[in-house]
Order: sequence, then structure tokens, then C-alpha cells
Amino acid sequence: MQSKADKRLYNMIDVLREGNMR
Repeated sequence: MQSKADKRLYNMIDVLREGNMR
């Protein structure tokens, strides 16, 4: 089950991950 808040959190994590990878 995926909620809208979960998806938003995932997006934020993705952005943070990309910033850390760079």
C-alpha cells in the first residue's frame, strides 16, 4: 500500500540521495 505522503517522502529521499551521490 502506497500513500501520497509516502510517495512524497520517497521523492524527497531520492533528491537527497542524488545530492549525496554528487
